[in-house]
Amino acid sequence: MGIVVDTRATMLPRGMRQEQLDVARRFHGVLATGHTLQAGAEWWWPARPADGEETAVMLIAEIPLAISCDDGVLRQAPPGSLCFLRPNHDTRVIAIGDGTVMCLWVPW
Repeated sequence: MGIVVDTRATMLPRGMRQEQLDVARRFHGVLATGHTLQAGAEWWWPARPADGEETAVMLIAEIPLAISCDDGVLRQAPPGSLCFLRPNHDTRVIAIGDGTVMCLWVPW
């Protein structure tokens, strides 16, 4: 794959005003990141056009998360849930408590 994944280019356009980034490692076209979040921290991903630069996110958190997609309905994801967030949907993630989240940013 010829797609280069950059931490700032990947995360900042997706509502992460502060990256809350603890660690980032790249393996081929995939970026793995670890974040420390405070309760109430919110990330949002606007739907991305199909331009070849889309990035899907797989995340797992040690804390409960509230996640909503296009319909705006918040759904609870218990600690340890594997969440797959596709780039072609408006998505919002809210930390219910303080803790860490691991993310894989995968070229779509």
